[in-house]
Amino acid sequence: DQIGKNIGIAAHWGAYLISMDDGKTSRMPGAGAGFISFSPDGRLVAAESYGQIPLWDPVTNKIRILTKNKNLGGITGLQFASDGTLFSAHEDGSVYQWDVEKETNRLVAKGSKPAWIKIPGKNPNLLICYWMNPAGDIQKRTSELTVVNLKTGKSYPITTHGNRVCTLDVDPSGTIL
Repeated sequence: DQIGKNIGIAAHWGAYLISMDDGKTSRMPGAGAGFISFSPDGRLVAAESYGQIPLWDPVTNKIRILTKNKNLGGITGLQFASDGTLFSAHEDGSVYQWDVEKETNRLVAKGSKPAWIKIPGKNPNLLICYWMNPAGDIQKRTSELTVVNLKTGKSYPITTHGNRVCTLDVDPSGTIL
């Protein structure tokens, strides 16, 4: 069982796992990483590496590229849901849901700005998408928040009153933003 055994670190110089048992460090083969996410069972690590999403099995040290032959642009976020589904956010405002086993994806949300994502609690049916206009004066930056119900496909915008959101979190039940 790999759950809770490692800490994942993503940096420009690579993706690393640090064992909580013995402090040993393992490096994901390949280039740098901007984002990292563990599968719910802890057996796979997804990372962002220059627009690609490699999936790493740290036990076998094997990698497969989830985004092979796909040009989805820069990645701004990755997160596994509790059911093993992977979500990726992109610079063009797109948010994709991935079936890791079939290596297929579908567009679940689209904004006009770079996207970030958050899965509320353990609920794999809800996804929070966050878009921020990063250009210009920091005081003039604005944000958009949307909750997507992945079962129905419906999106629910959340007002930010024209202000920028600096961070967000959801309570563990997945009901309060």
